[in-house]
Amino acid sequence: TPSDGHSPAESEQVLCQMVLPGDCGVANIAFGGFVMKMMDNAAGCSAFRHCRTNIVTVAISDLDFQSWVKLGDLCTVRSKVVFASSKSLDIEVVASAASFGEDTVVAKGLFTFVSIGSDGRANNVPKLRLESEEDMAKAYMGKKRYEAAKAARLAGKS
Repeated sequence: TPSDGHSPAESEQVLCQMVLPGDCGVANIAFGGFVMKMMDNAAGCSAFRHCRTNIVTVAISDLDFQSWVKLGDLCTVRSKVVFASSKSLDIEVVASAASFGEDTVVAKGLFTFVSIGSDGRANNVPKLRLESEEDMAKAYMGKKRYEAAKAARLAGKS
């Protein structure tokens, strides 16, 4: 692992899957769980690319479904690491669907992962090397979320 960490671009992942009948419920609309599973898989791939260790999802936040995914659509999920604390990663995930036209964003979410050692405990994760203003802005927002969550955990212990 480079001492200066990995960039968000190095963790980028794209997964695509055609929506089949078994992925759908009423009116040939894909189950939300189908999209969530793809999003979690893509986020896990990004976490692995960043850490190169066993990783596990510890939280999903801000998951927002914005449109339908239908039978026959091509569902594409893009993910990348946007924040790294010493022990966890925030991964931004965007799912889109295309029939015959352009891709339409159907869901967005933020997935948090930790790296797990052979002892079952959380490992330190490589630093996030910020290369653009967008990287810096997303990392800043991630740090704010991390600090707020940490403060809430500490307040709950008292």
